Amino acid sequence: MTRHQTRGWELPGGTREAGEWPLQTAIREVYEETGAEVCAIEPLGQYVIEAEGMGPLVKTIYVAKVERMHSLPDGFETEEVRHFANPPSSEVVKAGAEYSLILKDDVYLHALERVREHRFAAR
Repeated sequence: MTRHQTRGWELPGGTREAGEWPLQTAIREVYEETGAEVCAIEPLGQYVIEAEGMGPLVKTIYVAKVERMHSLPDGFETEEVRHFANPPSSEVVKAGAEYSLILKDDVYLHALERVREHRFAAR
């Protein structure tokens, strides 16, 4: 998890840059926000956010294996990185003021369940 300067603890994520594939975005955002070098990554699922005054926004969730950790790159919003053998439950996240609002819906719960079941495809 990453601790964002204003939002609190959350999972790495972000916005796709021009000319970037979604998978490239995920790998770049993980590195920029955690210093993690990804060696394997696969899509876990998608969901849609619909907000008044905006078109639907499709969000893709990935699961990744980390090859190695580097120091946090300079100039990004992350203040701290935390590794978990057992990530906080959705109940803890929903009740905790230190967690970002981004994690307080059921997407985090479903993602945790899928990650626990996930096995990377044999290469």
